[in-house]
Amino acid sequence: MADGKTWTAGDIPDLTGKVIVVTGGNSGIGYEAALQLVGKGAGVVLACRDLAKAGAAIDSIKASHRNASLDA
Repeated sequence: MADGKTWTAGDIPDLTGKVIVVTGGNSGIGYEAALQLVGKGAGVVLACRDLAKAGAAIDSIKASHRNASLDA
């Protein structure tokens, strides 16, 4: 960031009412992004090539965020 401040997930604003599509959401950066976004209230759609892996990612995220709005 230009002001020298390090960006963190805490900088994500409240996303209640927003729907976000995350590509590759079953692993890596996509998974971590989806995890943080649902934590901020967003509904998240995981766009993944493997539906079984997407389902496993959804189960894992819901273990941390029971009321998460997730779909694949």
